[in-house]
Amino acid sequence: PELTPPVATITQPDCITLTGSVTLSGLPASGTWTLTRSGASSATTTGSGTSTIITGLAPGTYTYTVTLGTCTSEPSADVVIQAATTAIWNGSGWTNGPPAFNQALEFTGNYNSSGDLTACSCTVTNGAVLFNPNHTLKITNWVHVNGGSLTFEDTSSLVQTNNVVNIGNITYKRNTTKITKMDYTYWSSPVSPFTLGGVSPNTSGDKLYSFDSTIEDWKQESPATSMVQGVGYIIRGPQNYVPPMPPSTYEAPFVGVPNNGHYEITGIIPDRSYLLGNPYPSALDADKFLDDNQNVLDGTLYFWTHNTPIGVGTNDLGSGLYAYTGDDYAAYNRTGGVSTAEKAPSGIPGINNDNIPTGKIASGQGFFGGSKVSLPTSPKIVYDNTMRVGVGGITGDNSQFFKTKNTKSNIQPEKHRVWLDLTNAEGAFKQTLVGYVTDATNDYEGRFDGESYDGNDFLDFYSILQDRNLTIQGRALPFDENDEVSLGYRVALGGTFTIKIGQKDGLLSNQEIFVEDKLTNTVVNLVEENYTFTTTAGTFDDRFELRYTDKTLGVDEMEANDGIVALYSTNYKTLIIRNNVKDATVNSVTLFSISGQKIAYWDVKGREQTSIQIPIKNLPAEIYIVKVKTTKGEFAKKIIIK
Repeated sequence: PELTPPVATITQPDCITLTGSVTLSGLPASGTWTLTRSGASSATTTGSGTSTIITGLAPGTYTYTVTLGTCTSEPSADVVIQAATTAIWNGSGWTNGPPAFNQALEFTGNYNSSGDLTACSCTVTNGAVLFNPNHTLKITNWVHVNGGSLTFEDTSSLVQTNNVVNIGNITYKRNTTKITKMDYTYWSSPVSPFTLGGVSPNTSGDKLYSFDSTIEDWKQESPATSMVQGVGYIIRGPQNYVPPMPPSTYEAPFVGVPNNGHYEITGIIPDRSYLLGNPYPSALDADKFLDDNQNVLDGTLYFWTHNTPIGVGTNDLGSGLYAYTGDDYAAYNRTGGVSTAEKAPSGIPGINNDNIPTGKIASGQGFFGGSKVSLPTSPKIVYDNTMRVGVGGITGDNSQFFKTKNTKSNIQPEKHRVWLDLTNAEGAFKQTLVGYVTDATNDYEGRFDGESYDGNDFLDFYSILQDRNLTIQGRALPFDENDEVSLGYRVALGGTFTIKIGQKDGLLSNQEIFVEDKLTNTVVNLVEENYTFTTTAGTFDDRFELRYTDKTLGVDEMEANDGIVALYSTNYKTLIIRNNVKDATVNSVTLFSISGQKIAYWDVKGREQTSIQIPIKNLPAEIYIVKVKTTKGEFAKKIIIK
């Protein structure tokens, strides 16, 4: 039979392999064939199968024929191997450039980026080479700085694909926003060697710390301490800081050989917190990092923020005091992220660091992660180039940096989420997230459920699952509008607070969302209005519930329908409970103020059920909540003491 010419697929030389190669396909499926090369050089190859790869081709033009028995094909199309070239920037223009992905890149003069560059390798021999904010230098292999300088401004990126050794120093700049002398920032180094003192030379020498996970406490470090790749550290602001209003930006210049490749943190102890950090001069994808470490890390990452202005207001301690600050942990896992401050009115991402974590961990950023209770043999936390934004199809940027104090599927997961905010007029803010997410269940899982680090001194707000306080809770699909989620909160200072929707997405974008106040038997549709309530200081884990249908009658509606009546006799200063519920016995009565403070409790088992009378004296005029516990359930009633 007549043989068809081989079909050639060419791989050109690059900065690593200076010769080309060709894949020849369409070869005879049976028998032993012979390939004959003609052109720049001649050779023969024998083999079998429908395809083969021929390597080591010097620059030139070639053709191939295939012979099987006495039959020989026509020649293939020309196989043109081009000589490897270097794209050279001389300070004013390109030779052989701008570079392609398989070209070597060399800078011999000053360069100021106007966009991204991609190349096989990068060598700087002379000149000041600068990559401006949001610009990326993406290199497949090495970076060599043999002369001149290579600088990356804040939010720019150096991305490398292969695990190769770099030579020479770069300067990578990372800015923090609104730093004061008393602020701490969680840092990691994108270069090495580099010392803690180099991050902030004017910081007091006793205000630099690592985190000792064996005892879960801070360990004081010296300015000469070398920063380990993938480890986080905290450093206080410069001691010579003169505070402008508002606090200013601080720029940390990291000077050293750019980190690249595989790094490991070994000796991981079960059920401990670890202060980690992005080791690269490019953003780290949190999803890939968590997926690759899912046997070791519990699944939620925490970013300490110190970004909400201290507000002067009135609270239980008096007026004119610093009532609330925004020191707290933003959090991120596979369900999503929660913020520590309300979205900036301007809507510009990054203002006040108040945006929800995106899952792209900025270069230089330190963060906390927790180890699992049960670990594999020889557990370790790993970092790899495959986790870097810009590698393997991972998209994103390098801009979201949080300032602080003391294999990937193409199928996007299904997510339906609601963020709830708890706020007050004095500037308190806490956010919790509940999401219905692909692969999540209604049991606790570290990949989707994140416990509250409770980093805010004044306020915490969370959902509750299996006695865990969760800042992020992932729940099973499909979404069920009959689902109910318990909510809890802690306040250090009593007062008036508001629950509202921060944002929502997926199916929840068009879903009614209710909060039920079990203390007052109030159900409010948060889509239509915020819910404002008063509270005393303390922790309250059984007052609120998130729900998606309004099944509960309000107190006023229940008064006439549920069989329990609560009255207060002003003349006799007596609380009267009338039980008209069939076959039910009242066991106890509890009195609360409208703000949730428990006033009194009475055990009334065995009393006459038609009229239980409880004397109450010396209570101020106010609305109160009476909770009546019976053998058929609990009932809540309002009474007014005048």
